[in-house]
Amino acid sequence: MTGIRIVLVDDHPLYREGVKKAITSFPDLTIIGEAGNGHDGMDLIRNTHPDVAILDVNLPDENGLQVARRVGTEMPDTRIVLLTGYTDSEQPLHAFRAGAHAY
Repeated sequence: MTGIRIVLVDDHPLYREGVKKAITSFPDLTIIGEAGNGHDGMDLIRNTHPDVAILDVNLPDENGLQVARRVGTEMPDTRIVLLTGYTDSEQPLHAFRAGAHAY
């Protein structure tokens, strides 16, 4: 499989479906897995070794920042994108400190 392999982790199925449709409209981008919480997302990332992990900041059980830290430690080649609807000026700082490559 060529192109960029992506895992999408978000607890809102409808939002996740919208992001998935937007991503898959590009031929070089492929969603290889989805999860609805941080624990399942981390398991999925470990099992699939994606090029990119797109994480919601607010997830049940483990939040996106916690997952980002673990991904950065365990799989440093996986790029992390954190998504959120929050506009708190502190969030981007926390995201990059957690190892996110984009926010």
